[in-house]
Amino acid sequence: MTAHARRVGLLLATAALAAGAVTSIAHAQGVVRGEVRATTGERIPYAIVSLVSGGRQRFANDSGAFWLAGVAPGRHRVLVRQIGYSPFDTTVVVPPDGEVALTARLERIAVELSEITVSARTVCERPGAPDPALHPQLAAVFDQLRENAARYALMADSYPAEYRMARSYGDLDAAGEDHVYFRDTVALRTDARWRYAPGRVLTETGRGGQRLLLPTLPDLADSAFMAGHCWYLTGLDTAAGGLVRVDFVPPARLRSPDVEGSAWLDRLSYQIRSANVRLTNPTRADYRVRGLTVDMDFREIVPSIVLLGHISAVTRTLPQFGGTTVHTEEQRLLAVHFLRPLSARE
Repeated sequence: MTAHARRVGLLLATAALAAGAVTSIAHAQGVVRGEVRATTGERIPYAIVSLVSGGRQRFANDSGAFWLAGVAPGRHRVLVRQIGYSPFDTTVVVPPDGEVALTARLERIAVELSEITVSARTVCERPGAPDPALHPQLAAVFDQLRENAARYALMADSYPAEYRMARSYGDLDAAGEDHVYFRDTVALRTDARWRYAPGRVLTETGRGGQRLLLPTLPDLADSAFMAGHCWYLTGLDTAAGGLVRVDFVPPARLRSPDVEGSAWLDRLSYQIRSANVRLTNPTRADYRVRGLTVDMDFREIVPSIVLLGHISAVTRTLPQFGGTTVHTEEQRLLAVHFLRPLSARE
């Protein structure tokens, strides 16, 4: 056997040993299982369970049970989160070829809110996530808004769904009556999204027009969106049925079109119910555009997980050749189909 042949043989033998080691480690992996309950005892469905060290996260099932297989032996930090509750954070030790049983008990959060403004609305000069030391109530509610977004992002990316929206386009006449001139149905996927960038919320349609890239729930907690807006807590909005209202505004120095608006959360569960988005600096997008407003309502498709159920957009433009100046677009959710079950074991 030549020296070259001996070297090749040694490499092959080493590879075989390495493969055997991998197989041995794989067999030694363990399981983390358990359930999620409130401190008062009831089960909490569809909480997010994360193995922080490995970056793995999944939903508990509809009865609060979870199962994570293929966990390497050793110490692991487990984080359990659900909107409306304080996070459960603990460390477990997973034995080789064994399992760890865990009961995560979550405590409901309590934020004292009044029916008046609790964070002063000022000109936005220093955008960014609220400071808990300066604005503890705003920071607490903002964390719940971010948790809503995190739940949607996990569902959209790891458990994608196809959904159908019925759309209609129309014009408002002088009496305020909507004359619909086009209807269709569009199929969409939750994992098809765009990333927000300050001042870049419009896209060309290819027909000489522009469309608003509508920020949805994941964008509200995106790092770029958080850093690009100032946040204000309005408190309990009695006009909206006592929902908690949070406002967001881009910095005054931003001259390009962007978005400002509000989000409304349930005062008990802190689940998002609706949002409103308005285009800022609209004439810089098109001299004919005088305003663009979008109202969004969210629909719970499984407990504590929402999808856009209804979108209503109104665009106001300068009249041309005697035409209408107010244009409408409506979208309504028809059906949702998950491509991967939320409660599958991993």
